[in-house]
Amino acid sequence: MVYLLDSGVKVALMYGGRDFTCNWYGGEQVSLAITHSEHDAFQAAGSTPLMTNASYSGGQVRQHGNLSFTRVYEPGHKVASYELETAYRIFMRTTFGHDVATGQVCTPNCTTIGPEDTFNDSSKPLDPQPLRYCYSWS
Repeated sequence: MVYLLDSGVKVALMYGGRDFTCNWYGGEQVSLAITHSEHDAFQAAGSTPLMTNASYSGGQVRQHGNLSFTRVYEPGHKVASYELETAYRIFMRTTFGHDVATGQVCTPNCTTIGPEDTFNDSSKPLDPQPLRYCYSWS
């Protein structure tokens, strides 16, 4: 991945907030450990809300230059299956060289501003488990 980033290829890492197989926290740590030429600037970038459309924030993004890490709030392991529009926006913005968070700013030196990580972001709490009954036991 270092070779790709240093060669100018855009890399977008996208993790589901409820994925317990490849969790977003481990993905964020991996993104911070990539030692490409812009490593320090990527680590200094903050997390900012991902504006999927005018009325919905689909997650949190850390981006500097060609590398972005996105924590998408709701989905499990298959982000594109659960959050189709959010995954589509991330893909299109990365492909066409726009800011992943807003889709407005071009990325040559784009850096997101915000908190150091998304670990303490609790804007999307988990839904409570539905009550289950075992009728065969009674």
